[in-house]
Amino acid sequence: MPVTLPDRRTVGALLLAVAAFLLTPGILLAHSVLKRSVPSNGAHLTTVPVELRLTFTEAVELAVTKVELLAADGTPVPLAPLVKPVDSATVVIAGIQGVLRAGTYTVAWQTLGADGHPVRGRFAFTIEEGAEGLSPEIAAPADGGGAVDSGEEEAEPVPAPETSEIPVPPATFDASSPSYSFIRWLTFVSILAVTGAIAFRCGVVPLAVRGGAGATGRVPGTWVVGAAAAGLAAAVLLIAVTPARLVMQAYAVNGGAALDLSALGALVGATRWGAGWVLQAAGSVLAAGGFLAARRERQSGWVIAAIGAAALVVSPAISGHAAAARIGGPWAILSDALHVAAAGGWMGSLAMMLAVGIPAAMRLEGGDRVRAVSSLVHAFSPLALTLAGIVVASGSFAMWLHVGSIDALFGAPYGRILLWKLAAITIVVGAGAYNFLRVRPALRDEASVARLRRSATFELAVGIVVVAVTAVLVATGTPGPIDEAATALMP
Repeated sequence: MPVTLPDRRTVGALLLAVAAFLLTPGILLAHSVLKRSVPSNGAHLTTVPVELRLTFTEAVELAVTKVELLAADGTPVPLAPLVKPVDSATVVIAGIQGVLRAGTYTVAWQTLGADGHPVRGRFAFTIEEGAEGLSPEIAAPADGGGAVDSGEEEAEPVPAPETSEIPVPPATFDASSPSYSFIRWLTFVSILAVTGAIAFRCGVVPLAVRGGAGATGRVPGTWVVGAAAAGLAAAVLLIAVTPARLVMQAYAVNGGAALDLSALGALVGATRWGAGWVLQAAGSVLAAGGFLAARRERQSGWVIAAIGAAALVVSPAISGHAAAARIGGPWAILSDALHVAAAGGWMGSLAMMLAVGIPAAMRLEGGDRVRAVSSLVHAFSPLALTLAGIVVASGSFAMWLHVGSIDALFGAPYGRILLWKLAAITIVVGAGAYNFLRVRPALRDEASVARLRRSATFELAVGIVVVAVTAVLVATGTPGPIDEAATALMP
């Protein structure tokens, strides 16, 4: 199958497209932040409030949202269960049930962004001496349970508070903690390996057989069984890692109450992150069952494994930045899923070639060894080029969504980590180009096969580093055009 490299005009057009993406102002905000509050930050009240009303930049789930009211000495003031008004999904109301006296009060809030990351903030207000409504009696409870309509006119919108006035205590454990990043890295590596096993079986092996590997005896069958075994190992690892990911997320959201069954149920059943987690759990079990059947040479096993892999490549998009995109909608999720699928097909099938394909070929006799390896490599190359193109295209789209400007690329934490990822990807692409242009055409003897294995192993190793950087990147808030006060609230 002839493969042609893109000409200079095509490369120039791609570069211009990427530059256009970067120069276009971004309009994504992946983290929910407090937009306004009643009472407002720094307000001096002459009337005692009966409720707290918080308006966020995106819809919030009550099951994973917390609001506390603290007196000046840090004593919690009892609040009614959180409710929402009937006409807004972004507003949270907490009726004040405790005694309020003159003094300064702090409101501490926490919620879960659409990308699954916990977000926290604080603001304060003061009740003046002699304020109307001051009484030693406990205020009447607000009507709780379900949606409410307070019937009161909302105060004039006010800017969100500055954390320079009230520092937000750092979380002891959050989405960016090293142990959580490690679990995400294992998750991503497993998903890529599952996807790669299917790409190797359905894309590489048939082309290799047509290219001459079919004349080398049973080696294609060995490749298929070996890919099923490798895919099964990756799926089993993913099954083991999936509960650990839930525990890590629960600690990031609920702290010491992480293992409370009701809190876990709310996290899984009432959030987008939970929907993505359930999809991952189901996909990993399906993939494992499919690969187990495929090892026994049942063709239906590959269909089941492919269905599981499809669920797996979508799950990160549902529980990550793509789900929080305010533009793109389902296209952002589709692009992210294509990005994961293409990366898995590219890097995962490269891993299968190194771990399964070449070792089986090198167990053949005489010249069949190099012939089988050559047919395998020539089958992998066009697939890798196609998938690498999809990775670049979907990655450029995601960069436009999540970065939006040159300033954000160099100035925001997300942008700086993305630059490290881009640098590593450049090395991977360079190694792949070297293998394609120099090593592949020279496959004539066992020495050239050894050279291929070394260079391909380097390419795969750097690819694993890219996945590690990605595990950190997805836990980093994306920049967006929000005002400085709202930005200051982000932890």
